[in-house]
Amino acid sequence: LVGNNICLFTGKIKKNTAIFEIGCGKARNLNLALSLGLNYFGIDFVSQDIETANAEIVKKGLNKSGRLIEVKHLSVFDFNR
Repeated sequence: LVGNNICLFTGKIKKNTAIFEIGCGKARNLNLALSLGLNYFGIDFVSQDIETANAEIVKKGLNKSGRLIEVKHLSVFDFNR
């Protein structure tokens, strides 16, 4: 998924497949990923949204769901490494 829900789907969903969402905001497509049995990885430049998403993941116990769920803040300074 890229930005505002432009879905790039390439066929059958296989075990251990993940959604990688660029510009995920508050992990807006996390529920979609979980409903499809997928792992979820999201990145965003807005640190407050990432903090909110991670707090909700912990609050709902999704971090103990057995799925790989990761939401990270990405800074423009990360590109200078």
